[in-house]
Amino acid sequence: MNPREKVDIRHFDLNSAMFRAISPLNSTEPFSYQKPETRSKDVCGYAYHDLWHPTTVVHYEIARELITFLEDN
Repeated sequence: MNPREKVDIRHFDLNSAMFRAISPLNSTEPFSYQKPETRSKDVCGYAYHDLWHPTTVVHYEIARELITFLEDN
């Protein structure tokens, strides 16, 4: 790389993206498929599968924000 080339570095705020992704979801209890009244779509209302692992819905929302961030010039 030519030393005179300008490098554009931007920072993606994962913490804020995570907060926005989980704010409309149930984050006080993890999702459990072991409840008798659980339906397949119920997982879409939960932020976590357990104490540490976000659900697919949360990963999806973060990915959407990341794509927008990367496409924004």
